[in-house]
Amino acid sequence: MIKITPTPDGSNTLYVPSTDEHYHCTNGAIQESRHVFFENGYRQCSSNPVRIFITYSARGQLKRDLAKLGFEVFHPDGPPGTRQITRAVKMI
Repeated sequence: MIKITPTPDGSNTLYVPSTDEHYHCTNGAIQESRHVFFENGYRQCSSNPVRIFITYSARGQLKRDLAKLGFEVFHPDGPPGTRQITRAVKMI
């Protein structure tokens, strides 16, 4: 049975006991989204005419593919509980 579990930032995550997995970060989905999409996405590139791609994925193949497409790839620290995220930027 899926359980709703509160997190420190006031958001909830779903917990699946049979797989011992949480759907969202146990530190909080709100702070995680702010860190990834606002702090490392919008705020970093809002003053320049750019295309931006940002994701929780930090897989090497993704980074190589983005570089082949002409994106400059960055590796900012992830939110608490996540080591790294990927931000790719391409000037328009």
